Amino acid sequence: MQPTAGDHDAEMSNRDADSTADEHGESSADADRFQGPPSAEEARQWRKAALDGNVDAMCNLGRLCYEDGQLTGSDSAERWWTAGAKRSDPDCMLNLGLLRYEQERVLGLDSAESWWRRAAEGGHPEAMCNLGILRLSQGKTDGKDSARSWWQAAADIGDADSAHNLALLDTDS
Repeated sequence: MQPTAGDHDAEMSNRDADSTADEHGESSADADRFQGPPSAEEARQWRKAALDGNVDAMCNLGRLCYEDGQLTGSDSAERWWTAGAKRSDPDCMLNLGLLRYEQERVLGLDSAESWWRRAAEGGHPEAMCNLGILRLSQGKTDGKDSARSWWQAAADIGDADSAHNLALLDTDS
């Protein structure tokens, strides 16, 4: 059985840059991040907004730093996603969990599992799917806090990857 969580790039949450608005409600960027990298001015505006506590800007800056290979340090994916996650942002939690997973920090405090669990408890389907894959890798397919339970929860709110993984789990049983 090969469960899917989609391409990690596709699974990484990103905010529509238009959602980052200034104090007058005006957009600080003209196009969303999927249309290409932001201009230097847009990145500067995101940084200012993030420093002012805007979690959408934190999520975007984390993605920008990740794409630039700035994973740790004072201006890094880790910094921005941690700041957003500490403000209870589920997308930042998901992304920080992916970063922790890549760093092989899977279990324990400040791990992939802990950040995915927080996001999943907030209703984030991709985090639920990732927890299901983690539980499968640990051999926990059924019962409370199992691959099946996380995938079912995600499938119930429309996550196609989790529904696919449930079907695979049922055919392997």
